[in-house]
Amino acid sequence: MSKKKTNKRLETLFEDVQKEETKPVKRAPKNAGALPPIKPPPPARLRNSPPTKAASTLSEEPLAMTTAVSNNSGAMSLAFRTDEKSWATLRVIDEESPRTWAMEDQMLVKQVADQLSLALENARLFEATRKSEQAVARSESELRALFSAMSDVIIVNDREGRYIRIAPTNPSRLFRPSDEMIGKKIEDVLPPAVAQTLMAAIHQALESNETIKVEYPLVINQKEYWFDGNVSKLNENGPRPDGLRSTHRQTHPHDAGCH
Repeated sequence: MSKKKTNKRLETLFEDVQKEETKPVKRAPKNAGALPPIKPPPPARLRNSPPTKAASTLSEEPLAMTTAVSNNSGAMSLAFRTDEKSWATLRVIDEESPRTWAMEDQMLVKQVADQLSLALENARLFEATRKSEQAVARSESELRALFSAMSDVIIVNDREGRYIRIAPTNPSRLFRPSDEMIGKKIEDVLPPAVAQTLMAAIHQALESNETIKVEYPLVINQKEYWFDGNVSKLNENGPRPDGLRSTHRQTHPHDAGCH
């Protein structure tokens, strides 16, 4: 192809390109309404950041244990229970630099707070138990002092005459040591005639709900002593509704008698 023909074809090509570039651009009519602005999406809430509430009156007990993480100050706070009605806050501070607390860090702090709460609860229970034991010890000491000043023998039997409890009064009034009588029946401890008298009083007290008075002798070291006894039914709402309480008093104070 000659140079003249080549130049002519290039000129024709450039003319076509210029026509496409100079095409008018269509404009929107003036009366067309403007499109509404696009609203930005709401910011995503952090998973570890609970929604904030107005600083009004705090409830007596938080609904749940919450974690507050501050990335700017490098501190993290965690609420934990100290007793039935009180809560405290455990605050962990990174003094070196601001930091982002990872989930592993938060779980570790929560475990520490749980251990603190458990330790405080155990300490409170230990103190309450210690005070209760001291109160029981004082009460037992007072009862023993009261019993030791009594001359009567106080015994608790069941309806079959079995010795259930013997008050720690003057042991010289007992027919046998108390540890040899507990768990045994009256007929296994006392002479048959005395055992029959006391069992009759027990049955009568159970049927009538009244106090039955008895009088019986005991021979100790080949010497006879007389005793007065009162047999009555225990409180039906007590730990032994079928039990009976009896008091026995020696009628001759100067004799070393026993029951």
